Amino acid sequence: MQLAEKFLNGLKQPMIDNCMKVFENMQNMMNDQMTKAGDVVSQTPQAYNSDLFNLAKSINETAVIPIAVLIITFIAIYEIVHLVIDRNNFNDFETFIFFKWIFKTTISIYLVSHAFEFSMAIFDVMQSVIRSASGVSIEQFQVGQDAMKASIEKMGIVDLMFFTTQLNAMQMIVWALGIVIWVICVGRIIEMYFIISVGALPFATLTSSRYGHIGDSYIKSAVALGLQGLFIIITLGAWSVFVQSLTVAKDGNPWTFMFSFLAASLLAVIVLFRTKSAASAIVSAA
Repeated sequence: MQLAEKFLNGLKQPMIDNCMKVFENMQNMMNDQMTKAGDVVSQTPQAYNSDLFNLAKSINETAVIPIAVLIITFIAIYEIVHLVIDRNNFNDFETFIFFKWIFKTTISIYLVSHAFEFSMAIFDVMQSVIRSASGVSIEQFQVGQDAMKASIEKMGIVDLMFFTTQLNAMQMIVWALGIVIWVICVGRIIEMYFIISVGALPFATLTSSRYGHIGDSYIKSAVALGLQGLFIIITLGAWSVFVQSLTVAKDGNPWTFMFSFLAASLLAVIVLFRTKSAASAIVSAA
């Protein structure tokens, strides 16, 4: 009996060391993931990947703008016909309506020719706000190592084995959550490339009284995409603060910390999935 007890006690210290190593790995993993997520979210499409940016720009210039020109032509013809018909039924012409038509068409041509720059300007402004918030909101979280180790040392060998198993499972979950966070952040960047590559099409409709809502919806979608980045930063910052409060409030209790940490991480991922719909609702984007 004593021999078995000595054998089990001999296993305890390596298991404690392993638990602390796993805790440290999780801490470093989450800090790295948060930092990477903040970096991705705070970058503009041009800064994130110049090759993708150049591809989007090339698509805009070679494929999208020619279609936008056709749209402008259609809208211009539609507008001039209806201006004449609605005002005087072809019996009485007013010079002003032609000046108005020329002005609107000129503005449309200018908007289409600079649609890529205008789209990037929206994201540049939003990314500036996000970068400022990123430096303030996201903090590196630190687990109370000494208090955690003292709590683990009080466990019996059976509880320690069970805790070690759960801790390793939790590490895998944290790794998976990190991938989900990365997918959300990179997915947002990919959407930004979509937005800037086709910007000339909705900008071609902005001056139209009949089809202008298409351009309005496009601008709202671009602003919502930028605002989503700010919400992601706020979510990551709130997660960090919440986890910090857990480690302090619970005095490093390993069981409480483990389940609370996992619950907070799952909640953060759920909220991240909701950031796009929340941003769209604020700017009334479709």
